[in-house]
Amino acid sequence: MASTLSGLAATVAQHAPSNNAIIFSAALVILAALITLGRRGDGEREPPSLPDTIPFITNTFQYLTDIGHFLDRAT
Repeated sequence: MASTLSGLAATVAQHAPSNNAIIFSAALVILAALITLGRRGDGEREPPSLPDTIPFITNTFQYLTDIGHFLDRAT
């Protein structure tokens, strides 16, 4: 039993990623996140939106209860 466990431990240690591989992977993930966040820009490509107190809730409630005022705000 002990020899099986030591053989298993040796196999795991042999195939475990090195510290350099872990650091490289973490740096790659952080770099990808920074590039993705940097590409978002200032919202030029996003559709116009109405300001609301509670996102999606306030404008939806106003649309359902006072569509005239909602359309005045939207246009």
